[in-house]
Amino acid sequence: MNPDRFPDDGFHGEETGGAAGTSGRRWIVDPIDGTAYFAHRIPIFGLNLAYEDEHGPAIGVCHRPAARQMVYAGRGLGCRIRTGDVEVAPALRDTPDLGQARVEMVNFDFWPTELVVALHRATHAGGYVFGVAALLSGHTDAILIAGDEMGYEDLAPLPVIFAEAGARATDLRGAPLLSGPRTALLSTGRFHDELLALTAQALRRPVNGSRAGS
Repeated sequence: MNPDRFPDDGFHGEETGGAAGTSGRRWIVDPIDGTAYFAHRIPIFGLNLAYEDEHGPAIGVCHRPAARQMVYAGRGLGCRIRTGDVEVAPALRDTPDLGQARVEMVNFDFWPTELVVALHRATHAGGYVFGVAALLSGHTDAILIAGDEMGYEDLAPLPVIFAEAGARATDLRGAPLLSGPRTALLSTGRFHDELLALTAQALRRPVNGSRAGS
């Protein structure tokens, strides 16, 4: 994004920090999402881009260049998934019961044992690295992020993407994703409330952590 083209817009970047604007609009950029993966040449790093206006999240983009895969959405314009030269609409997995649900665990090295055990007992949980595109393409049912908190720029594209895909994205309190402590539950929606309740019961306290960077 060239700031010279939008001089009145605000900007927030993971490395560069923020700059206030006067237009009521703001760009959020995470140029390397998954820095450790990038540093070790593991091709699942990505780029996150979001755009907010006076009504909230308006545009969200999650791009994995090595995989040639991009998920993007605009408020009121729908969500699309592009892999290579093929572009499709989201197709959410319809799992019949929670015991068969595939739940991707993110930052689980920092999780309390109770949460890991509860998820393994109730679902097919694992430390997958499939990400948002896999969930919205029908390969997984949910992504749970806890323990080591994410940055605002990590999550900023997701509210509009999940809303336009007909899925759900909240924090682990069930509150709007960007309003709280940077935890997340992203799901097809079918088991969202059950997973929130399971998480709360396993932890018996707010899910907070100290962010070590991502």
